[in-house]
Amino acid sequence: MRDLTTTNSAGWLHRTTRYGTSFIAYLSLVIVSLLCIAALCFTFVFPKTYAETPLPSHVCAIVSSICSILLLLLWIHYQKWTIPEIKTHSVIRVVAAYSMIVGTLWSAIVNLPPVSDQLFVAWYGEQLAKHNYQPFLATYMQQFPHQNGYVLFYAGFGSLFGFSNWTAVRLFNAAMVAIALGSLLKLTEMMFASQRIVVICAVLCMAFLPFIFFSNFVYGNIPSVAFCLLACLMQQYASQTKKTSRLALYGIACALFLFIAIWFKPNGMIYLIGIEITWIALTLTTKKLMHSIAALACAILYVAASTLPTAIVSSQTGISFDKAEPKIAWIAIGMQDSPLAPGWYNPYFTEQYAQHNNDPEIVDQLAREVIRQRAEFFAQHPATALRFYAHKEITQWAEPTFESLWTVFGGQDSKALDKDSILQSSFHQGVLRAAYTLWCDIIQSLIYIGAAFALWMHRKHWKPEQLALILIVLGGFAFHTIWEAKSDYVLPYFILLLPYAAAGLLDLRTHGLPCLQLKHLTQSQRNKTMQHTNLD
Repeated sequence: MRDLTTTNSAGWLHRTTRYGTSFIAYLSLVIVSLLCIAALCFTFVFPKTYAETPLPSHVCAIVSSICSILLLLLWIHYQKWTIPEIKTHSVIRVVAAYSMIVGTLWSAIVNLPPVSDQLFVAWYGEQLAKHNYQPFLATYMQQFPHQNGYVLFYAGFGSLFGFSNWTAVRLFNAAMVAIALGSLLKLTEMMFASQRIVVICAVLCMAFLPFIFFSNFVYGNIPSVAFCLLACLMQQYASQTKKTSRLALYGIACALFLFIAIWFKPNGMIYLIGIEITWIALTLTTKKLMHSIAALACAILYVAASTLPTAIVSSQTGISFDKAEPKIAWIAIGMQDSPLAPGWYNPYFTEQYAQHNNDPEIVDQLAREVIRQRAEFFAQHPATALRFYAHKEITQWAEPTFESLWTVFGGQDSKALDKDSILQSSFHQGVLRAAYTLWCDIIQSLIYIGAAFALWMHRKHWKPEQLALILIVLGGFAFHTIWEAKSDYVLPYFILLLPYAAAGLLDLRTHGLPCLQLKHLTQSQRNKTMQHTNLD
């Protein structure tokens, strides 16, 4: 009886994991395929005035789609150039050096002071280091105490290198980009066990410039992504080790890296959720308690990272931060029309927060009312709701620069621009701006095509740990469907498509478009199709 019960239990766990994996695989295929179609049909750009209003560019969409398809056909049919099998550590060194050089060069070209939130958090870090605590009573930090993590970081960083030494913090960000891309390449190797896929992913990493250009952004985004990817890497190591001691070590490292990531930027929570689901799936498939312990450690350190920065700043300043804008306000913003784009930022709740003497309870009530009204409106007008959310999605996922130029030039005083710099002027409003946008659009389309193709080809062969990254992409997609939208918000999730895109592009090159119909291949051809990405 005990053996029968154990067998039934094992069978149930196996089926649950298999069905869950299949669900994630097919849902990912649908979402990424829709985004691929949207990116080929639409391209959104920002006006030369750098107003944060994404506008459709039909010319760019047509030209980039044609170029993408021609490059894809060339990639499939031109077989003379073979893809070298280079060791991953060598590939990582090349990509890390490249990203550092390009990031440093970019910061030299656009050596402009930070503006808006970038400037605010850096300034508060300086005030904290100089023991000037009065500004922490002002509206900004009372409204957004989640910024305290980066404020604490910059208080220490600025004390070491100077508070107006923007070059230093941008070099730090460039190093974080190198770490992020190196982690992504190592993840690619562990997921697919193919050096050729690693090489293709490396090329995509170097070609996808928005992520490297974001090293110029004086904020917690890039460091947070770097440590999130390190956490994902530790989980992959844990999934492949058989030694309990090493599994425990990797689990602890994963939790610690998540702690640092969320300290820099609370949105690392999306990565956390994906990692937690993967820990649960690993627990069901391996029956190892240590995976559950690792999941618990990640959850505990998430709570610590979410509360400690504010507690430390509150202790140091003697100021409480109990008037934070309710999170539900960002959900309400995500349902509202905006002068920028559907679901993008609008000043309604910021204005209401100030008008009602920083009272979060009133803002909470207003947000709930907005959500109720918009939900009723969408229920009564489903076609309008569909257009609203379709427009909201494509302005985020079909904007190929991910605001990497807007974060540099948007909000800048014209006096700060260096008119003697040919390169800066050209990136600002000249030929390089147009060329960069077109380049990014082509690369974005190729990434979507490759990822969608890989998800289709191997939809029945994924293992739970191989879907860990795409699960996080789905989380980011869902989160910014209901949350406030911006195209730079989805950048940390988009880069996770690169390993899948590399696998898909190799599939296309190896077998061409006919491999879409596996049923027309012989059994040996079908086996060969699956073997090179180690998905069986």
